Amino acid sequence: MASFDNLPEEILMKIYTYLTSPFDKAHFEWVCKRWNGASRVVWSSLTSLVFCDLLYCESDVELPAIDYDLLLNDTLRKGCRNLRKLDVSGSSENLTSESLSRIGEICTELRYLDLSESFVDNATMETISIGCPKIEIFIARDCRKLMENGVKSLCMNSKNLIYVDLHGNERMTGKCFSELNPGCRVVNVMAGWKIANRAIDILASRCTELEVLNFGYCRRIQMRRLPDMSADRWVGLNKLTEKCQNLKILHACGSLSVPPDDLLDLKNTQHLQVLCLQGLKQLDDVHLEGIVKSCPALQELNISGTMSMGYAVTGKGLTHLARLPCLEILILGGLLQLTNDGLESLGKRGLLRTLFIRGNTRCDDEGFYHIAMNCSHLKFLDICYMSSITSATLKALIEARAMRDDEYKSPTLQIFAEGSGITGEEVQAFELQGTGIEVFFDRGLGDTEAGIKNNNPGHHEISPALLNFNKIL
Repeated sequence: MASFDNLPEEILMKIYTYLTSPFDKAHFEWVCKRWNGASRVVWSSLTSLVFCDLLYCESDVELPAIDYDLLLNDTLRKGCRNLRKLDVSGSSENLTSESLSRIGEICTELRYLDLSESFVDNATMETISIGCPKIEIFIARDCRKLMENGVKSLCMNSKNLIYVDLHGNERMTGKCFSELNPGCRVVNVMAGWKIANRAIDILASRCTELEVLNFGYCRRIQMRRLPDMSADRWVGLNKLTEKCQNLKILHACGSLSVPPDDLLDLKNTQHLQVLCLQGLKQLDDVHLEGIVKSCPALQELNISGTMSMGYAVTGKGLTHLARLPCLEILILGGLLQLTNDGLESLGKRGLLRTLFIRGNTRCDDEGFYHIAMNCSHLKFLDICYMSSITSATLKALIEARAMRDDEYKSPTLQIFAEGSGITGEEVQAFELQGTGIEVFFDRGLGDTEAGIKNNNPGHHEISPALLNFNKIL
């Protein structure tokens, strides 16, 4: 009589391939010795591992408490010497430095490592960096124990490092970037409270091939010309873009001061596609005109919350932006001086896919009529807290979509209308089913999964997939 004990090795391997849950795959070896041997063959050929997937079980059966350290050590010992990608984020706070050190001892072929929210310290980071010199993508968000020397060790040993994400690491000053691979293309130090001008100056001077730089909410960075600073110190956007001529994504959001001259005549920004200036003060129409002249390839612009005493973006500024031939995503939250004539200019271009304009009271249905009639590929529209927008705008959007063939319009249009002049009763009366339009009153664009993935204002996710780095994994 046939039994599992008599199954050929290749059949066991075939059974293993039908397991979709990483949790089940991890426990495949517990059945018997033969299954254990078959599973080790698979583990030895594994090239990608997301640790938290091993902890997820689809069954309703209550499982005993898991020793995270033991599970990671056991998993790595199975033969994960060919891993190219390892992600321990999401479960890292339950892992000690001892178990994290095992990564450097075993996974010598790693190209991608994510240690976000872990307790990795300098000593552990040194062990990992020495043992894994081939790392190209390194992500360590919100690692509270990681300091300068740990990252410096990584930069010194990983000569092919092209992607560094240190978002939210409060102890980093950025001096370690003096050892960073000159060919590095992506650096994210957003919310690094100790990151100052010197760190950005080092990056600009050393990594001239940078394509993505995010120093948003680094409060110590001052984009002002200070008389006591030497001439070679980085003090503005102009110095940065003059050295890094391949920048495609630049995040400088936060309550910093922008020198007018910097935005009037930016250098070497012809490749810039995404620019985030959210919360920057002293921004007005003249600055936007300078951005339009300097950034002809711009696809996304975030200038939310940039109003300050004596400075404001008005309808004239939107008219300037309408001249950008590629602009698809525009974030304008909290700008109170925008007017209908500016929306009309934007609408006539017909390119917008996302428009976030909440909190404005001067724009009304007349301005949005031009957006509805011309922006056929509009996917997200946030008009929250715009009391001047009524059901007339919704009606125009419905009629415009009805007139277009499917190939000339976006599959769906999501409208976020909390606090606007549009009511739930009016939405029900329009019977939106089949129109491809969805209206939400309980959240804004940034609160949705689609909004976060595509364009969460102020929190633009910079992922390896976004920059086509998956080819190295």
